[in-house]
Amino acid sequence: MKRSHIMNIHFNSAPGIRVSACPGLQPNQEWQANGSGSSTDRPDWTALECLRTLYRRKAALLYVTSASIIAVAAISLTQPRWYQSEASLEIQAVNENFLNARDIYPTVASGTDASGIYVQTQAELLQQDALIEQVVNKLHLEARPEFQVRPNFWSKLHGLTLPDSSPAQNARNVAEIVKRHVKIISSPHSRILRIFSEARDPKVAADLANALAQTFIEYNIDVRRQAAQQTYVSLSLPLEELRTKLLSSQAALAAEDSPHGSTFSSPRHVTWFEGWSRSTKWKEQEVEADRRFYEAMSQRVDEARIAASVRQSNIRLVGTAQPAALPYKPNLPLNLAAAVLGGLILATGWVLIKEQTNSFFRTPGEAGTFLPLPELGVIPQMPGRMLMKRCLPSSRDAILGVQPIGTEQQDSELSESFRATLASILSVGRNGEQQQVFVVTSAQPTEGKTTVVSNLAIGLSEIGSKVLVIDGDMRRPRLHNVFDLANSWGLSDVLREKNAVEDLPLGALVKKTKYPGLSLLPSGVAVDNVFGLLWSGRMQRLLPRFRKEFDFVLLDAPPCLEFADARIMARHADQLLLVVRANHTDIRTVQVAVQRLLRDGISVMGFILNRCDLAQSDANRYAFQYSLSRQGNA
Repeated sequence: MKRSHIMNIHFNSAPGIRVSACPGLQPNQEWQANGSGSSTDRPDWTALECLRTLYRRKAALLYVTSASIIAVAAISLTQPRWYQSEASLEIQAVNENFLNARDIYPTVASGTDASGIYVQTQAELLQQDALIEQVVNKLHLEARPEFQVRPNFWSKLHGLTLPDSSPAQNARNVAEIVKRHVKIISSPHSRILRIFSEARDPKVAADLANALAQTFIEYNIDVRRQAAQQTYVSLSLPLEELRTKLLSSQAALAAEDSPHGSTFSSPRHVTWFEGWSRSTKWKEQEVEADRRFYEAMSQRVDEARIAASVRQSNIRLVGTAQPAALPYKPNLPLNLAAAVLGGLILATGWVLIKEQTNSFFRTPGEAGTFLPLPELGVIPQMPGRMLMKRCLPSSRDAILGVQPIGTEQQDSELSESFRATLASILSVGRNGEQQQVFVVTSAQPTEGKTTVVSNLAIGLSEIGSKVLVIDGDMRRPRLHNVFDLANSWGLSDVLREKNAVEDLPLGALVKKTKYPGLSLLPSGVAVDNVFGLLWSGRMQRLLPRFRKEFDFVLLDAPPCLEFADARIMARHADQLLLVVRANHTDIRTVQVAVQRLLRDGISVMGFILNRCDLAQSDANRYAFQYSLSRQGNA
């Protein structure tokens, strides 16, 4: 029982090209001559279009981000583990009343330094090379591998080794490396200094921080003791000189004769006695002043001696470093977070740049901007499952094959797309006559033209038409595999046959397939002179014979840019159909193919967008989702 389908025609033409009842492009149109419409520039993107693009390419975003996470995780897991420990020091205010410290030490830091300069100065002193070298010698850090001097990259590249150095120089080199693994942090609102040290061994890291803190405390004690000792030494010699002078003055004063008891009657004697009394009183005052100065200086010397013997420091260890339980480098959570952020940024930039520079046809209706041809149909690429009945083993595509339309999955998205394409083809007529012979080709290989030819032929046979499919690709034949027929006799044999085409019985020319009304003429035995066979007069007489026997004849021709076969066959056909694979064929390549066909005087009916991801198109997303839901409910 014959069935007919009422289908809408979907045409998209380029601006300035008028598509009438016959949308096939004729070769005398202006686009052929001046190459208009050959631009591949896309319109500027909007923020919404960028978001839509990122959503469509979410798989690429996921892949790139996952790759960055895996790479960062692998690098982090292979890096050596570093442990960090912390020790805290309190810089206390100096008690200047203790042993009259203000009078003992030449310089005393202010205990009310609100600006934090004193604390910051102590932080700088903590990083002295002398202190670090003491810690290195105390802990024998030169034996640790992480603190050893290693040759740089260029030295390793040129095979150079480090020269032997003296122990002192080696200690300085190790101290420089240790300094890079020690960090001193001072708080601006407190007198606490925090010492952070890192090493590959948690105990070594803790010992390094504690040793540096204790060494600094010892250094502070030694500095204060040396200052007090310096005061004691500097005052001892003047004190001894002052004592000698005081004893001499006292002895001289005691040796003088006292005039008391003598009688002075004359005025001259009275005047002399008064002078002597004043002189003696002055000497006594001078001796008394020297005595008081000596006592004061002696007190300061005693205080300095006591201060030099007392271990005192204004720095206190308030928190000892403990071995860390977990390493702090590499920080895997932080690295993974950075990998996610960096991966997303990299993937977003890569996707947007690739999409902006993508010169492929991607969505339905887009080709009308670049080609002066109508879009006859859109064949979807269904995700996640094999909709084809048979895979072509020689195909380089991921999945190519044939699905019987209307018999196995009548309501599938693929079936509906071929029905819509057939509606466009059948609705096109030239001078009121139905087109019978169609050449189906593509610009490049692996665009799916064999799939399109097979399904179109099955669709035509479904509506009761007698259809012949000719495998015109005599270099890479495939249709015999699609329909499970032998390729022992075919087109090449017919073209080489000496008998007239009109005398050959139809049963000897074509083979019937399992689909009612559908016959196949395979490519035949491979030959070298394909070009010569197609130019022979037998090809010109063969097609009129088939016009009389069949309602429709579909020729599967090789890619038109790779071989001239399709252009030769199209001279004897009514129309040429161009198959364009979405996200595969470059726009410029298709434009060159169309220009070449038009210059040859070939009538191009239109193009079929094959293997299009309808989920990427907003205009077709509803139909795509509707078809999937209907199949899921079936």
